[in-house]
Amino acid sequence: MENKFFMTRIRRTSGTFDKGVEVHDDMNTAKGAYYAYLGAYGYGRHADTDFCSVIISDMSGTIITKETWQKPTEPEA
Repeated sequence: MENKFFMTRIRRTSGTFDKGVEVHDDMNTAKGAYYAYLGAYGYGRHADTDFCSVIISDMSGTIITKETWQKPTEPEA
């Protein structure tokens, strides 16, 4: 049976959420997209983005890997 992999992506930039799902034929391309998205928007790499979340799942709904990054809040003075 054919299996597809889904890379779900969510980010908040300048207070606005953007989301989507990419369909991939194999795990390698799904992982490439996963790491590219995290590399572009996570961990402070994009100055206006304060939240980034990615998930890879398969057609059975199994979550294969997931990661969420949130910009640390600055303590009040």
